[in-house]
Formats: sequence, C-alpha cells, structure tokens
Amino acid sequence: MSRPNPLNYAYNRLSRRMLSIKEMERALHSKGYANEEIENTLRKLIETGLLDDIVLAQNLYRQYTGKKFAGPSLLKNIMYKREIACEAISFAMRDYGEEKEREVFELFLQRISRTNPYNKQKIVRQIQRKGFSSKYIKEILFTTSEEIE
Repeated sequence: MSRPNPLNYAYNRLSRRMLSIKEMERALHSKGYANEEIENTLRKLIETGLLDDIVLAQNLYRQYTGKKFAGPSLLKNIMYKREIACEAISFAMRDYGEEKEREVFELFLQRISRTNPYNKQKIVRQIQRKGFSSKYIKEILFTTSEEIE
C-alpha cells in the first residue's frame, strides 16, 4: 500500500483540527516524507491560508478566554505546547492585559462558586491550575465565603 502524497496527508490532518506550522512539519517528518516534499507542502498550505499560526493563536485565545476561562500563563503555555511561533503568540495575547484577566477571572469565579463556594483551598487550586496571577489567589484568601458567592 502506497502512502498518500504529503499534501493529501496534510489535508487529512487539518480536517480534524488546526495545526501550527511546526506541528504539521513534525507530522510530515514522522511519516517519512523528504525535506523538499515537506517544504513544498508547507509552502502551499501557508499560501492558501490553511496553515496560519496567527489564526490558530487567535482561535485558541478566543476559546480559552471565552469558554475555558484560562489565565494568561496557562494560555501562553498551551500555545507554546502547540509550537505556535512566538510572534503569533505575542500578537494573539496583545489584548490580554489586567482588564481582560479580571474579566475572565470574574466569569471563572462565578462558575466555580456555584459548585462549592465554601472550600477556599479547592478554589485556590483551581485558580492556580487556570494560570491566573497570584493577586487573584490573595484576593480569594482574604474574602469571606459569602463574598465569593
């Protein structure tokens, strides 16, 4: 059985989820394609807009600030793990300042306070896992359980 040409393989991978340029390059290398085939495939995908680290970073930003309530350090870590180019990460994160972090944190706090508002340790652990600044942990530690609700 012959392997698919690299462009068809790339289309197949992209039909499942968006990939960064580095992720696609690594996937093509793992399938044993020649460097020239990989370069040509990446160039075609970038030219057609199917591979775009900036778009991927912006999509992750919207997803993780809108529904998954990630703080800035978690979100950056997710993008680094996806091997998104540093310039694309910086571009996508440009609006994630203190005001945006406060907004996302408030939404996150509303969600978790419904499940168990009286367990501060659990709330603090969740805030840490979500990558919010330490000032929000201090804020929770110095509030009463009634204020959290």
